[in-house]
Amino acid sequence: MILFDLFPNGKKKVVTFSYDDGDRADLKMVEIFDKYGAKGTFNLVSGWTCGNASTLSKEEIIEVSKGHEIANHTKSHFWNERIPLDQMVSQVVEAKYQLEDIIGKPVTGYAYPNGKYNETLLALLKGVGIDYARTAAQTNSFKHPENFLTWDGTCHHNKAIDLTKSFVTLKSYSKLPIFYVWGHSYEFNRDDNWNVLTEILEILKDDNSIWYATNIEVYEYLTAIKNLRITHGETSVYNPSNISVFATVNEVATEFKPGLTILK
Repeated sequence: MILFDLFPNGKKKVVTFSYDDGDRADLKMVEIFDKYGAKGTFNLVSGWTCGNASTLSKEEIIEVSKGHEIANHTKSHFWNERIPLDQMVSQVVEAKYQLEDIIGKPVTGYAYPNGKYNETLLALLKGVGIDYARTAAQTNSFKHPENFLTWDGTCHHNKAIDLTKSFVTLKSYSKLPIFYVWGHSYEFNRDDNWNVLTEILEILKDDNSIWYATNIEVYEYLTAIKNLRITHGETSVYNPSNISVFATVNEVATEFKPGLTILK
């Protein structure tokens, strides 16, 4: 029997972080993430970058993108559900192109300014190649989103300590639990509480069952699972993606590499 209960390299659960606006405090956050082996997704307002002293420069964005994800947070932080369609398109698409020109990689993640969206915006995002979009809601749980274009995080970092403790003591992994923390890096400076971030990571650091991933890596992995093709007798698995998928097969951790895997 094949059970899809593992993340890459046999990890049992995933931690992902998402931070908005591109404030220069992101650089301190990256240093902390790198120290603990964590991964962050940084959602940038393209019109606020490169020239604003309080936000990341082009060179800093490129450097951050080497180990973390750069995602789209619009061109000027408009509340997209309240504007005409042509402006909505401009806010999303121009920001995507501007960020892609800086980092030289596709930008397929998005975070809604103020968490606001409507059906028109959802259709637009899907049509222009956005794979997932984060809201400002908090589930206070480790469940998967029903729709990646309305992805609710677990919690804001100020609400994360107790949930972090719950996450490391989880005993059930069959549903591939996701711990998704979000916020704004400048809040740590404003509230003088960088210790919150380090405490979260200190609690997590000894849990060897955790996979640290960016938002897009979580999306791509879970999508790769759904795209697998399995024979009716579970004698072979075809993986059309370019990443390996891991599963438990008859109680043995098994890797399904891209292409066909024959099961004995």
